[in-house]
Amino acid sequence: MASHLTSRLSGPASPAVARACAFAPAAQRRTVSRLVYTAYRLLIFGLILAPATVLAEVMDKELTISEIWWALLPGLLVCVLAAAVWRWLLVPSLYFGLTGGLAYAWTEWFSPDVGPNIAAEAGAHYGYHANGALFLLLLMHVAAWFLSTRHSVVGIRWRPAQLVSTRGRLCTLVYAAWLALLVVLAVVSGFATMRSIWLSPPVFLATAFLSWAGFCYAYTARTQTSVV
Repeated sequence: MASHLTSRLSGPASPAVARACAFAPAAQRRTVSRLVYTAYRLLIFGLILAPATVLAEVMDKELTISEIWWALLPGLLVCVLAAAVWRWLLVPSLYFGLTGGLAYAWTEWFSPDVGPNIAAEAGAHYGYHANGALFLLLLMHVAAWFLSTRHSVVGIRWRPAQLVSTRGRLCTLVYAAWLALLVVLAVVSGFATMRSIWLSPPVFLATAFLSWAGFCYAYTARTQTSVV
């Protein structure tokens, strides 16, 4: 029995065993190749996803597009209520609207450090929403000033105001200067904003309103002086 087992062990190998032994190195090579390829793919995916993780950390500190428009709603509501009562209540109303997050999102978009990261994650259209929301807030306060002069509670019952008089033009000029000052303070308080912010729609609206108010006041005062 022992000799028979020895002959079986020392005899020629079966065809299946021979094929397994012949293809063993090839199988090992395929296994190693698969492992290397898997590691390579994981490395590539890691390099791709790493910047996205960093950008997500930036957007975690910024307003999203929906949050920008939600921040606009309280400012518009306060603007309507202030204009319905008295036009000079639009002065604190404008400050409230700017500090509600719109000025922050606007200046962050024009930041050379944060702005490109916001555009990479939220898209380049983020700037249109930030500029548009602030522009709409300023435009509402400009329109509310003229409507409140004639149709507010104080303007109708107690102190009617005239827009075309010298005093009326002066009040409009003071209000336009306040609006422009708040916009400038928002730009200056921004962290290293780019120069292109001075060409943005909110700055253009503030500049146009202040220029128009200044021209109208100077023209009205000069006309009345010439008449006198």
